[in-house]
Amino acid sequence: MTRCDLETFCLSPERGFLPLTDPLLVLPQAEFAAWEDLAKRLPKYLAGMSLRRMVQALPDFRTELLSNDAELKRAMVLLSFIGHAYVFGEQPIADRIPAVLAKPWFDVAKKLGRPPVLSYESFVLDNWQRIEPNGPIAIGNLVTLQNFNGGLDEEWVTIVLVDIEARAAQALNSIAAGRVAILSGDDAGLLAALQELSESLSGMFSSLIKINDFSEPSIYAQRVRPYLAGWKNNPALPNGLIYEGVPEFGGVGQSLLGDTGIHAGSILAIEGFLGISLRDEALAAHLLESRAYMSPQHRWFVEAAEGGPVTREYVALRPLVEGLGDAFSECVSSMERFRSKQQELLGPYIPSEAQESKAGVNRSDATVTPALMLAAR
Repeated sequence: MTRCDLETFCLSPERGFLPLTDPLLVLPQAEFAAWEDLAKRLPKYLAGMSLRRMVQALPDFRTELLSNDAELKRAMVLLSFIGHAYVFGEQPIADRIPAVLAKPWFDVAKKLGRPPVLSYESFVLDNWQRIEPNGPIAIGNLVTLQNFNGGLDEEWVTIVLVDIEARAAQALNSIAAGRVAILSGDDAGLLAALQELSESLSGMFSSLIKINDFSEPSIYAQRVRPYLAGWKNNPALPNGLIYEGVPEFGGVGQSLLGDTGIHAGSILAIEGFLGISLRDEALAAHLLESRAYMSPQHRWFVEAAEGGPVTREYVALRPLVEGLGDAFSECVSSMERFRSKQQELLGPYIPSEAQESKAGVNRSDATVTPALMLAAR
């Protein structure tokens, strides 16, 4: 029997899977100034086809100077964006990255318990700033910290995703409360938790439907999506990506998933708590694999949310508890509505096959994204 108290997994009741404190705007140590400057100018260097040359001229990234979790996460944002821009930003697509980038990327990722690749956490969860520092973490008070090419189409998608994650904090609270209620046989407590979960899903849906307000899917598919590809099952990188100067990899190309939009834990935790199973076995296996790309604490919370007794089975054994079955069904329906709207809104964000072939986008990743791009991204 499993509890999933948020504090146990270093999660905030107000922020859910978003970081406990706002992401760092820059690394404070002067030794990282050149890296910060390159990241700031990333769109310019990509436009000028000069990024690889600029990366190779960078000073060593001294990971030993990073002193806390916030600095590690900021470093992971920098290294991940620069890394994917290095691979996909110029032609031909790079099949290796230099040690000056590969070594710190590996070291920082290892300390965070994640692989050295751009994942949902660096692309979304740790990549935002509040305009008014004391204002809400919500649309209207958010900007992103790092982009590839920049522009409103790229910026807006991340802003909406952060807003959804902030709203999902209520859902994670309800999951924690619901798990306690189930373990103690508190039917009234579970009913209240399910009602709160339904309310949170409604708020998340209201954010989701804004995704196209200031982002044109065709532009995003052409200008942003190619950078999110990984080096697993990627026809442009048949032997994976070589991380030069990383002894642990032994000079062997690594096959890692890109940010396909299935790496966030909020929706996975909700579905796990409700006992919703995917019928598509291949997709289910892909989702299971993707958990390795999440922070360990996030992954552990998802596993705890899935733990027994299963909510669906618990509710089924209590048909006479007034309102309980209806509240559970409403949550399941809300989750299905959210998924359906994702499919409708986000399918156009997938590049055409011609665009993918040119950019080396992993088609096998892209096929799962329409249904799940906001579920985990």
